[in-house]
Amino acid sequence: MSVVNVRDLRPGMSRVNVEVTVMKAFQPRTVITRDGRRVTLAEFEVSDDTGSIILTLWGDDINLVKQGDTVRIRNGYVTSFRGEPRLNIGRYGKIEQLTGTSEVSGTKSRKRRTVS
Repeated sequence: MSVVNVRDLRPGMSRVNVEVTVMKAFQPRTVITRDGRRVTLAEFEVSDDTGSIILTLWGDDINLVKQGDTVRIRNGYVTSFRGEPRLNIGRYGKIEQLTGTSEVSGTKSRKRRTVS
């Protein structure tokens, strides 16, 4: 598995693997999607030794990380929102807890929607 530095992440990239520390957790909020669904999202400032980026998590995924956690994101992708790059885990992405205080530990596979 090849790990990408945060400074090298660009909108449009997919299947990226990064190891980052959660520096700041922003307050979750409820939004209405384009198709009219109400969903909760939360943003987290995450960083490695090369830079920082905003990680956007949706629904139950927001409970997978807490401020201070170090996580590995596998098979993520990068988008742009209001001109700023955003890291996302997507349907087939995974978040693995490396260190930290999160209540949920281990790997979460979005495909199976389970935590092991």
